[in-house]
Amino acid sequence: MIRPQAMDALDFEAVREQFMTHATSSATRDYIARLVPQTDLTTIQIMQAQTDESLRLFYRYQRPRFNHLFPVHDLLHFVAADGILEIETLMELAFLLENAKQVHQYLEMIEQPNEYPHLWATLNHVYYERAVVDKIWSVISEDGKIKDSASSELRRIRRAQSEAERLIRKTMATIMQKYASQLMEQIYTLRNDRFVVPVRSEYKNSFPGIIHGESATRTTVYIEPQEIVVINNTLSDLYVQEREEIQKILFELSQLVKEHAPSVAHNAERFIELDFLFAKAAYAAEFDATMPDLNIDNVIDIKQGRHPLIDAKYVIANDVRIGKEYQTIVITGPNTGGKTVVLKMLGLFTIMAQLGLHIPAREGSQLAVFEQIFTEIGDEQSIEQNLSTFSAHMQHVVGILNDVDEKSLVLFDELGSGTDPKEGAALAIGILEYVYQRGAITVATTHYPELKIYAYESEHVMNASVIFDVEKLMPTYQLELGMPGHSNAFDIAGRLGLQADVLTTARRYIDEREENIDQVIRRFEEEARKFVEVRTELAATKAKAEELEAQLHAEYDRLDVQKERVLDQARREANKFVEDAQKQSEAIIREIKEERHQLKDHELVSARTRLKGLKHETKNVEQERGQKQNNYAVGDVVYVKTLQSNGSIIEQLKNDQWLVKVGSFQTKVKTDDLRFLKAKEQKKQEQNVRRKISSRAGIQLDLRGERLADALDKLEKYLDQAQLAGYDQVAIIHGHGTGALRTGVQEYLKQSPIVKNFRFGGEGEGGVGATIATLK
Repeated sequence: MIRPQAMDALDFEAVREQFMTHATSSATRDYIARLVPQTDLTTIQIMQAQTDESLRLFYRYQRPRFNHLFPVHDLLHFVAADGILEIETLMELAFLLENAKQVHQYLEMIEQPNEYPHLWATLNHVYYERAVVDKIWSVISEDGKIKDSASSELRRIRRAQSEAERLIRKTMATIMQKYASQLMEQIYTLRNDRFVVPVRSEYKNSFPGIIHGESATRTTVYIEPQEIVVINNTLSDLYVQEREEIQKILFELSQLVKEHAPSVAHNAERFIELDFLFAKAAYAAEFDATMPDLNIDNVIDIKQGRHPLIDAKYVIANDVRIGKEYQTIVITGPNTGGKTVVLKMLGLFTIMAQLGLHIPAREGSQLAVFEQIFTEIGDEQSIEQNLSTFSAHMQHVVGILNDVDEKSLVLFDELGSGTDPKEGAALAIGILEYVYQRGAITVATTHYPELKIYAYESEHVMNASVIFDVEKLMPTYQLELGMPGHSNAFDIAGRLGLQADVLTTARRYIDEREENIDQVIRRFEEEARKFVEVRTELAATKAKAEELEAQLHAEYDRLDVQKERVLDQARREANKFVEDAQKQSEAIIREIKEERHQLKDHELVSARTRLKGLKHETKNVEQERGQKQNNYAVGDVVYVKTLQSNGSIIEQLKNDQWLVKVGSFQTKVKTDDLRFLKAKEQKKQEQNVRRKISSRAGIQLDLRGERLADALDKLEKYLDQAQLAGYDQVAIIHGHGTGALRTGVQEYLKQSPIVKNFRFGGEGEGGVGATIATLK
């Protein structure tokens, strides 16, 4: 348990007061006042998760509003002993229980409850006690009166009261008319629940009735007329009956509350808990606080932490890291420079985190969970014990050293001060070493140069300083890790106008070793600042390069998506073209088969030529697309989608990649970006095919004696074979005849996609009885 003394020394109660302002009820503020830091990691992580979920709900849906929250334990103990609740208490209880409706309405707004598992468990376990609330409001009116309808007996009593009061008013009117001269005023009023008239004092003995009092001046006497004594007696009895019936009704209501006591207590606790959780959210929102990452490894890494008690306009954000490479930080620097602020910020962040509060720092900050926080901050001398500053300081340190362990955070302010500097510095080093050996995390502030040397020489200690602007003679309150502070006394004094002779004399009394240390620190500090400037410039350059790289990646992705869309459209168009071509081919074939004997020669030639052209176009479309496959071989000719170019595979790489040569350069390509065109043995196979075809196809085709349709069938097959055989030129012998076969052949050649040109045969080539065709 973290001791209250440490929380007081760190000014946590001021933070608690800040936090309380976000609670909507005194009951929640009382709950906050009783909070103590937890030390179990899992418990704290759940508390932090609740705050995080509340904050996200707060930003998205604001916070649920609660009214009339108050602790109900005393009330429930009272009714458990058959106590009767007052009307006001019952109304307050009804208002309290009606908060359940607000919670349920809030639940209905939450679209994805699985995103808020911890908070949802609390919200979803609030029950609306309709039986209690409806019964209370059926009995009690908004102005806090018991309704006539509360019971049949109360209704009867109040009707009788009304009748008696009507009779009294009628009788009083007669009396005031009869005794008008004896009355101070023509009115009647109530005294001791009895109706009376104001009679002049001189007539008090002659006016028939009962005296109930007189005015302060004794000029008026209040007399109950004799004529209404019996009616007043009846009315008074009715008043008693009314009070008794109301008590009976209130007892019944109290018994109803008693029956529902467990649920009433549960709801009241949930309402206060929810108000507390959303108060944490509102507090985090005010300070732009974030959820720290927690650990039990004594690792602290605060990123741009801001002390919560310093005005946001003036607070300086600082980084604090400790627990990995080193376990102790020694902070040096001028007075009022911010050393103690950093010390207290670290302690406050630890307490806040272990209460489930977010901390005013950047996301990704880390905090360790400690079982104890020990502080020695400021002048804590005991006047009662008549102890000096140093004695009180040492007494407190002794107590810390007796209890410190590896689960402790120790914060020393001006350790070893109040005595001879050399002895104080030696004591401070001894104390820091002892605390380190006990495994604690320690941060100490000091002015002693010996502690700077100690930090340099100890691997587990890190020097740090708060920077002082000598030019402006102002502290910057900026913590710099790895950089010890140095004395600014001479610089400050000189800039304030202290005579040079005084400074010269003063410097002679500075220990030479201390002066050398100070000079080394100054040089080191200057080099470090230059390094920081260079590092900052490099970081800016790197950030700009990363931004450009991200833009390039985004543009590449955009173009890649656009390219895929274009290719996909092209594929769809190609597929449609193939489908249309196939349909046209089938139609042409059907046309030839059905009308073979009716077609004229030139129509037959035209139909066959169109069919041949469709086949070639379809083949080209199929070849351009290529085929996707998973297995490729070195030497395969492929289409590279990302480059929209053909290439050949050179080597198979790891991670489903291939080295492909495209033109004069080589590139790595994923399997999904390749399309197979032809295998590596394609040329050899083509040569074999040509040899096989050439063995069957000569350099001329004799069609003499054939019918035109049969001749064109043979011509079509012959030209395909001749092209595959690699012939550049062939002869088609058709003879002279009527010229119909010659005309049909030449008409076919004219439209054939594989014929470059043709002519009649020359001398020795068959003359006009043959046609010589040059192939593409």
